[in-house]
Amino acid sequence: MAPALDAIAYESQKWDSTNTFFTKGTINPHRLHKEFGPPAPESDAAWAELIRYQNIRLTKEELGESRDKPGLVEVAEGSGYYATLSVYHSLHCVKRLHHLMYFDH
Repeated sequence: MAPALDAIAYESQKWDSTNTFFTKGTINPHRLHKEFGPPAPESDAAWAELIRYQNIRLTKEELGESRDKPGLVEVAEGSGYYATLSVYHSLHCVKRLHHLMYFDH
């Protein structure tokens, strides 16, 4: 995450789950995020927007402790190395789990 530290801005927000969940803990289907629910063009677009910046290019210096690890993939024109932040890798995996829930999608 070191390459992203300069780009991070923190903002405190209060999260109110009462809109998402009913009092007995069941999900309110009218308050779901676009990424949830059965496959639809809206949910596909929401997932695409959520992970759209998953692939980034870093210089060897920006790679920090990872700069000497085997398996680095250099960008074709030599302008850096392909990388992704672990949060995007995790979101990509959650997206795959979502697709597995709807196998016909």
